[in-house]
Amino acid sequence: MKTVFLKNNPSETTIKTVYEYKTNVLKKELSRYKSIKVPINNGSISGNELADWLLEVSSPKEVIEIVLMIECARKRGSKINSLLQTMAAALIK
Repeated sequence: MKTVFLKNNPSETTIKTVYEYKTNVLKKELSRYKSIKVPINNGSISGNELADWLLEVSSPKEVIEIVLMIECARKRGSKINSLLQTMAAALIK
């Protein structure tokens, strides 16, 4: 696993793996959503629940790919709601 050096404070350096960093990014990004509509069963799931579920069933490589998709959508300026709905629907099936 690759190692990333993060500086939170100028006097403090934290060492994390890429997977840990991407896990934190995914949790932070999905915590912004109080509810995500799931089109299959007309229900909803919270962002935190979806993040936990994705981390539970996905491999480290898949988590990194999910975060990459979210980052690419953000760079284009598009909303990621439809992406999150698709992920939730795929997990339910």
